[in-house]
Amino acid sequence: MAGVNLERIVCRSVNGGDTDLDLLHEALRARVLPSHGPRSWWHDRALLLGAALVTAQRAAYGAAPHLSSTTVSCFPGSASARQRAARAFFLRHHFGVETDFLGRQTRRRPTRPNRAWWRWWLRGVWWGLLGLLDWSARRYAWLGGALVDMQLLKRLEPELEHAYVFSLYDRRQYLLLTFLARHTSLSVHAVYQSIPLARNCRHLHVPVNVVLTSRVNLAEVDYYRRSGTFKPGAVRYAGQEYIIDTKDLTPHAPLYDIGYYSSGEWARREGLYQPDDLDRVRRGAYLTNRYALVASEHLQALARYAHEHRRTLRIYLHPMERRLLSQHRIEPPYAALADGDLVSLDTGAESSRHSMYDTRVAVSLQSSIIWERLDLGLSSSFIYEFPDASANVFERAALGEFAENTYRTVDELLAKIARALETHPENTAIP
Repeated sequence: MAGVNLERIVCRSVNGGDTDLDLLHEALRARVLPSHGPRSWWHDRALLLGAALVTAQRAAYGAAPHLSSTTVSCFPGSASARQRAARAFFLRHHFGVETDFLGRQTRRRPTRPNRAWWRWWLRGVWWGLLGLLDWSARRYAWLGGALVDMQLLKRLEPELEHAYVFSLYDRRQYLLLTFLARHTSLSVHAVYQSIPLARNCRHLHVPVNVVLTSRVNLAEVDYYRRSGTFKPGAVRYAGQEYIIDTKDLTPHAPLYDIGYYSSGEWARREGLYQPDDLDRVRRGAYLTNRYALVASEHLQALARYAHEHRRTLRIYLHPMERRLLSQHRIEPPYAALADGDLVSLDTGAESSRHSMYDTRVAVSLQSSIIWERLDLGLSSSFIYEFPDASANVFERAALGEFAENTYRTVDELLAKIARALETHPENTAIP
């Protein structure tokens, strides 16, 4: 017996009724982040009730963000200073607006809660109590953060005109987007990251302004619109989300023939989620997940190709891998491939985005760098299509012309690399 279904109650309340409610449920189901909650049912429900009763109340009588503009940007609470700076630059560069941020990092000022806040506070308390009657294995700790943000936005609404919601792969952010669209008078903008929509962003049930940051999304939006799962208002392509990293890049002759952009699958839970247990990473507990095994196979093949054809291969570490190496001295398992001659590792502190023009060909299993390179017109960029469609970050049928940038086997990849290197007038082949 599962008791009440709190998620359905919350969704209907935030959605303001039954309009496209089934699509909202699908949107949340596809968004698995946050990926899990506390193991203990009691701990999970206590966190939700605590957020509803204590955290929100403290926020109401504490200090609210000091607003210097009428635009607010919404992120998960875990957003880093770098992520906030990148999004602030993005909005300034593409839209000419300055933005404030929700969150603990912003400047504060004393305020008093308004009537709208009290209504949402009572609603949150009701949800927290109902959570005690939902005896299912579903976890709701994630809902607490979204609830506090919803209440805070309702409190600040009279001072705001625009809201930009980022990180829409996160279910908290999608619920917040729904709240803004259904319960505020703000002009709401959904900003999608520079990767395909297919894995967890193919559903949109509220007609908000959509901002796309990758050209591949243009074909996807048309595809998912036709399928009835993506229902935006206005759609605008703005360009790269991390323009702060690429604005000063200038095209130049490639320094390497092949660049492999790792996503650090060997150090991720299930090959997808960043680890919270470094000891398990150090012991190699995640080395045998399906993504890590495929990554190892492809890297071995690329290294062999480099030696057989005297081509240079540069392996770019994911930011997570760079931290593991620099802060914890945990080397990636493919480090042994670096021979000081044809195969090398990029382990520096700089973002891999600064290397966009350094390689003639780029390859990855999952990295967003592939889509960002395509955005710059670097067509020799290839990403793997897993046999199991559920493992892919994209849906081939939705990619339009960019379907040509996918590959299904190592042999197909090597053939594409060979063609790309042969047709390029300048390459870095070593005689």
